[in-house]
Amino acid sequence: MKKSDATTRELIREIGALKQRIAELEQFKAIHRGMEEALRESEERFRSLVEATSDWVWEVDGNGVYTYVGPNVKNLLGYEPHEIMGKTPFDLMPKDRAQEIGAWFRKVSDARKPFSGLENVNLHKDGREVVLETNGVPVFDTRGAYLGYRGFDRDITASKRADRALQASEERFRLLAERSRDLIFRLSLVEGRYEYISPAVLEMTGYQPEEYYDDPFLIRRVIHPDWRDYFFREWENLIEGNMPSSYEYEIMHRSGEERWFHQRNVLIRDANGRPVALEGIVTDITERKQAEEERENLIFELKATLAKVKLLSGLIPVCASCKRIRNDKGYWEQIEAYIRDHSEAEFSHSICPECAKRLYGGMLDDGEPGPPP
Repeated sequence: MKKSDATTRELIREIGALKQRIAELEQFKAIHRGMEEALRESEERFRSLVEATSDWVWEVDGNGVYTYVGPNVKNLLGYEPHEIMGKTPFDLMPKDRAQEIGAWFRKVSDARKPFSGLENVNLHKDGREVVLETNGVPVFDTRGAYLGYRGFDRDITASKRADRALQASEERFRLLAERSRDLIFRLSLVEGRYEYISPAVLEMTGYQPEEYYDDPFLIRRVIHPDWRDYFFREWENLIEGNMPSSYEYEIMHRSGEERWFHQRNVLIRDANGRPVALEGIVTDITERKQAEEERENLIFELKATLAKVKLLSGLIPVCASCKRIRNDKGYWEQIEAYIRDHSEAEFSHSICPECAKRLYGGMLDDGEPGPPP
């Protein structure tokens, strides 16, 4: 009887342990189901993210072979995902670039380092070149073993094309500015410094561009003393956004020579309408000013000369008998007096040969010289 009781108790303990084990298994199954559900949700979020983004998401193993290819590879390179599986990124690049990028990636992979902003050229399925920006992080399993890399590629072809166009435009502007005889500049009103000033400033003012970069107040000393007040007034107007489109002023060349400049301005404003920069072109007009001054002097001299000249014009009444002339006041006066009063002419009296013969007859035939003809 005692042996039977012991057996019963043993069975009860085993049944209890079995129930506990079953409960633990049920709990584990519930946890496992929760994990599976969480994994499915995570995979669904990942899939939705991959499909929603314009980037191409990918995974490669430790040898750089694609183990996952996101659907957007078709938008970037024209391939279906299954066409890329089993290939490496370097299979999609021009040979020279593949060797260069491949060597770089091996170093990064050996160091297990993340990377970002890697620009690389890939060949589209139709043969054209596509510039991608690649970002990636190393992937490890739960035991820390290296599995490969996971990352994404972004198409930056358009932005690179725009960058090249901008660089070409800037290069053309630089060549134009450096070859121009006019001074071209950009002045930051926020910092009060020149952001750019062309090489022509050396010929025009005697100072190197670097001297203006190092000393923003150099221009104040270059301005002619007679024009500094005017220049500073215009500067105050500029700060308030009332800069004239052009003006002229005088400067002192480093050599001491006085020169005239004509400046054309463009005021640059920010999104809020505040003046932030001044761009301008300055032309040396010294020769033109000198020519204008010479012309003004000549005109003044001509006017002064003409003021001294009294012209005889119009109908002049002359007496048919005595040959006197009636003046503007109605009086008759000798022709010599009238001409003298109305011109710069002076008279000297002599006698012509005919009058001498008529007046003196043969008195002048004895060899004595007569009055000059």
